[in-house]
Amino acid sequence: MSGGPSTCPANACGERSRTPTSWRSGSCGGMEAEVHALDPVSGGEMSVSWTAEEHQVDNVGTFEEVVEHERLVTVEETPQGVNRITYEFHDAGDGTEIVLTHELPDAQMVDGASEG
Repeated sequence: MSGGPSTCPANACGERSRTPTSWRSGSCGGMEAEVHALDPVSGGEMSVSWTAEEHQVDNVGTFEEVVEHERLVTVEETPQGVNRITYEFHDAGDGTEIVLTHELPDAQMVDGASEG
């Protein structure tokens, strides 16, 4: 199952003119992100905590695909199956549009994600 495209401001999620290793903690969609590990190479580790008020989500997994300035794919193993997120970077005037596709392994996770 896949979610529809989502976009975040480029200044919150990284700049296309830089490599993914320059990404830092920031905010997107009302959630604050704290980056714990970020090794953007195929098989490299990623770990990010997302918080909004008292709610926190920890994403820990690996990079499945890295195409600099174009595409990142991360995967997380969960008890329900593989959670895959694809980030695509597109020129958008003076900035970068980031298209996010989130593939969740089961309907319960999709329902939880859509509820926030």
